[in-house]
Amino acid sequence: MNEKIKKEIIKAREELEKKKNKMNDISGLINKKIDREYPLDFNELSETELDMEMGKRVIFLNESLNIVNRINQKTDNKIIKILLFIPYSLHLIVTKPVAILKNYLQLNHILLVRLKQMNERLDQMEDRLKDLEGTRNYYRHRS
Repeated sequence: MNEKIKKEIIKAREELEKKKNKMNDISGLINKKIDREYPLDFNELSETELDMEMGKRVIFLNESLNIVNRINQKTDNKIIKILLFIPYSLHLIVTKPVAILKNYLQLNHILLVRLKQMNERLDQMEDRLKDLEGTRNYYRHRS
């Protein structure tokens, strides 16, 4: 291949790598916001990735549900509590239930996937243990 062409390919690859590293998400490639979410397939994630996803959901749920406790802790005056709670309650009524329910469902799905993976590993360990015991018994009877 011509040296000039090789240099152009290397230069183009480097520019694409730089652009890729600058992009936080795919919406940057099309320069507008993507209006939908694509669900993760939790069955394809590793244990560490599942732990990270679980952590994200637990943090979101804790933050969403602990606001009432924080308002209660800020003051003993009931009128101020009501005034602090009104903006949150409007937000809670309009948008939060969907997000909270979605996160609960995803957390439940992640926990089920983790349970399935743990059961599979336990079955594998039991099979190995049976093989080990069978091998041990074979050598005992042989001697």
